[in-house]
Amino acid sequence: MGGRGCGVVVSMSDFQVVDPELQHFRCTLERFWNFLQCRIIVEYFFIISWDEKQDSMSSRNSTDFGGCESERKPEDCGVDDRPPTIAAILLLVLGSFLKGCGTVPCTTVGMAYMDDNVKKEKAPMYFGIISTSWMLGPLLGYLMSYSFLKYHEDPSTAPGFGPQDPLWIGRWWAGFVLQGVLLMVCAVPFALFPRWLPGRARATKVKEGEEIHLTGLWAALKRLIKNPIFMLLIIYDTFWFYGGYGHNMMLPKYMENQFRLSASEASILSGTPSNSALMVATAIGGYLISKFKPNAKYLTGSITVLQVIRAIGFFILMIPKCEILQMTNYGLDEQGLILEGPCNTNCSCTTNAFTSVCARDGKNETIFFSPCYAGCHGKINETFTNCSCLDSYGLEENHVTEGFCFDHGCWTQALVYTITLPIIVLIVNLLNVADQIIRLRCIETEDKSVALGTFEAVTSLFALFSMFLGGVVDSACLVWENSCGQTGNCWFYDITKFNYLMHGISALFTGLAAISMFSMFCLSKRMNDVYKEGEDI
Repeated sequence: MGGRGCGVVVSMSDFQVVDPELQHFRCTLERFWNFLQCRIIVEYFFIISWDEKQDSMSSRNSTDFGGCESERKPEDCGVDDRPPTIAAILLLVLGSFLKGCGTVPCTTVGMAYMDDNVKKEKAPMYFGIISTSWMLGPLLGYLMSYSFLKYHEDPSTAPGFGPQDPLWIGRWWAGFVLQGVLLMVCAVPFALFPRWLPGRARATKVKEGEEIHLTGLWAALKRLIKNPIFMLLIIYDTFWFYGGYGHNMMLPKYMENQFRLSASEASILSGTPSNSALMVATAIGGYLISKFKPNAKYLTGSITVLQVIRAIGFFILMIPKCEILQMTNYGLDEQGLILEGPCNTNCSCTTNAFTSVCARDGKNETIFFSPCYAGCHGKINETFTNCSCLDSYGLEENHVTEGFCFDHGCWTQALVYTITLPIIVLIVNLLNVADQIIRLRCIETEDKSVALGTFEAVTSLFALFSMFLGGVVDSACLVWENSCGQTGNCWFYDITKFNYLMHGISALFTGLAAISMFSMFCLSKRMNDVYKEGEDI
C-alpha cells in the first residue's frame, strides 16, 4: 500500500465527525466502538495477510539465491483465490471509521461538560491534565509498536531473515488485540455512569418555550459563523493540525529510509521522545496558564511567536541526514529508476523484493537493488561473486555484500534528529491548552456543544489531505514493487526530495497557522476575560 492508500485509511477516522448531531452519543460507547475497530483490523491479518506473507517467505527461502539467472521461474500470476487487496483496505477503513465514532463524544460534549463544572481560573490546569492523558495513548502505542514489530507477523513461521531485512513484516496486528482487550476492560467503569451527568444549571436548563432542535441549532450556527474569532480559530487549528499531522504521519517511514533503521527502531525513535516532550509541554503549559492567568492578547501573541519558531524548527530538522545512497541505474522514466542495463539484460531480474547489496572498492561505493541487477552469478556466505555490472561503475572488485553500504556517521545523525525534534516539540507546544481556552471563551455559553461539534466537523472535512500528502510522498519514490503487472510498495525513495517535501509542507502549513493566529491577536480585544465566572441561568 502506497502513501495514498495509507492516507485513505487514516483520514476515515476523522470523517464521521462531520455531523455535529453525533455528539449525542454517550462517552460510554467510545470503548465499544474502538474495540470493534481493533477487532475488524485484526481480521485483515487473518483474511489477507497470512497467505501473502507465506508466499513471500517461501519465495525468499527457495533455492533461488537472488542472483543473475537466464531462466528464472516465472511469477505465478494465474487465478488467485485470496481476497482482493481492496477487501483489506475496506476493513482498515471501516475500523478507522469506527474509531472516529468512539472518539467524538468525549472530545466534544466531554470537554464542554468539564468546563461547565470547574472554576474558570482552574480550567487550564484540568484541560492540561486531560490533554496529557490523551497523549499518553500514542506514546504507549509507539512503545508497543517497538516491542511487537521485532517479532514476525506470523507467529507459527520462522521467515529465515531478521528485522533489518526490507521484506520483514513485524507483528503489527498484536497491538490491536491488546488495545481491544484493554478498551473492553475500561468500558466497564464507563458503563456505571448515570444516564445524565449532573452539571451547573446553565449547562442543562432551557428557557421556557425555547426550541432546542433544528431552530436552536441553526441559530447557534449562525452566531458561530458571524463570530470572526471563532472562524479564525478554525482556520488556525486546521493549518496547525496539518503542520504537525503530515510530519507525524510520515516520520517513521522517513526515519527508516533516511537513517537506515529497522521498522521497530524507527517507531521508537520517532514517537517516544517527541510524544513524551508533548505531554510534558502540555502539562507545564496548563499549570502555568492556570497560575499566571495571561489575558487573551498575551495568549494569542505568544502562540503566534511559537508557531513561527515551529516553522523554523521544521527547516532545522532538514539538516540531520545521512550520506545519500546512490543506487545504480540507467536513467529515469515515469516509473522511476531504470535498473536494467546491458550487463543484466539476460538475468530475468524483478522488483518483487528489495534485497540491496553494497559494492565498494575503497574509493567508490554504490548499492544495487538486488544481486540480480548487479549481474552476480555466485554466492559465498553473505557475499555475491562474479558480478558483471561492477565494471560499468568504475569498481575494481567483482563481488558485493548483502545490505546497505555502512555509513559510520548515520547513527549519529539519527540521534541528532531524535534529540532536536523533542526539544522543538517541548518549546512550541507550551500553549496548547490556550487553544482550548480561547475556543470555549470566544463563544456564547449556550453554544459550547454546538461549537465544539462544528469545530470537529469542519476540521475533519479536510481529512482527505492525508491522501494528498501520501501522493506527494509517493512522488519521491524511485523504485516501486512490481508483481504481475501490479504496483505495490515503494522500495526506494529519493530521500533528499522526501526530506524537503515532508518538512517543507509542514513548515508551510505552520506558517499559515501563524498568520491566522496573528489575525486573532489583532482581534483579541473583542474577547472578554477568559477566566471570568459566568452566571448560572
